[in-house]
Amino acid sequence: MYTQYPQLFVASWPAAFPPYTGGSPYSFSCEACSRMSQFVAIEGGCFGIVASTVISEKGAERMELTGFPWFKFPGGGFSVIYGPDGSSLTEPVDPDAETIIYADISLDKIAEAKIVTDIMGNYSRFDLLSTTVHSRKQVPVTYVAEGRFLEKE
Repeated sequence: MYTQYPQLFVASWPAAFPPYTGGSPYSFSCEACSRMSQFVAIEGGCFGIVASTVISEKGAERMELTGFPWFKFPGGGFSVIYGPDGSSLTEPVDPDAETIIYADISLDKIAEAKIVTDIMGNYSRFDLLSTTVHSRKQVPVTYVAEGRFLEKE
């Protein structure tokens, strides 16, 4: 994705709740999901729009989620807009209600962020590491020695 120099990415998450709600793992939390999205904004030097699902009590009943300890209804909502430096451009939202968020952005901030973190910039080592996308199924590991592909043993 970063080789395409994105200006904006959008992350859509399922409902997520505060860390360790009902014994849930941290990785399932709204905090973890937000941090992962924030990192993409920083690493990609792009703006990030992050949104999740809010589940109402009626919705939880219809989806047969009531009683599951990791969830708290209504809830699960979190939304934020991140700048390319990872800063939050919006205020925290009510996790129990659908919310519209917005922020003024300047694409000039992308260049500023890439001065500090530009993973596709001058310190990337394409002579040592590259990514190849094939349109057909491939083996997961290919060994190369002195410019020649080695046969699998």
